[in-house]
Amino acid sequence: MTPDTAADAGSGRSSATGSAACPPLYFCVLHGDNKTALFNITCQKEHLISAIRRSCKLDQNTVIELSTVGGQLLKLPELQDHESLSDQIGSRDVVVLCKLQASKHPSIEPLLIPLIDNLDDFPELKELTESVAQRVAEREAKLSPKQLAEIKRLQQQQQQQQQQQQRPSRSRYADKKIVLYNKVKPRPS
Repeated sequence: MTPDTAADAGSGRSSATGSAACPPLYFCVLHGDNKTALFNITCQKEHLISAIRRSCKLDQNTVIELSTVGGQLLKLPELQDHESLSDQIGSRDVVVLCKLQASKHPSIEPLLIPLIDNLDDFPELKELTESVAQRVAEREAKLSPKQLAEIKRLQQQQQQQQQQQQRPSRSRYADKKIVLYNKVKPRPS
């Protein structure tokens, strides 16, 4: 699907290519290098997020957001698990897959990162992404020394946890084998 077709489908205008590419009651998600995936518009949020992660090969910790090709966020994280997107978008609409990356401090909104390679083909979305990044940078610059110290402490804790997870450790089973071996084998006198 070309960006022109995506824009036509997203704006509700029908084109021969756009309507054939996306059947009724489905919407199209753009991601990666001009890849598309179809999803049911009436699918509940919890199932939709799971299907998007599976289809677009995202890990479980990624916070997903969707944006129209016009740069309007669908606010997927704010929906209840049982709600669907049918009130926000129409069938055959085209949306862009984005992820939300946590900023330095929890009180600051997350960064919006579109998961498409051709962001220049969607100027409204590019403008939205840049404005969010600018707001986040301005708010992070205004953090107090106390907040910066808290951030540094949290980062150090996370690094320590990661290092502990990466260290090869003996399991409890291995420890039991060592104890049993020492009990069974008589010590030389």
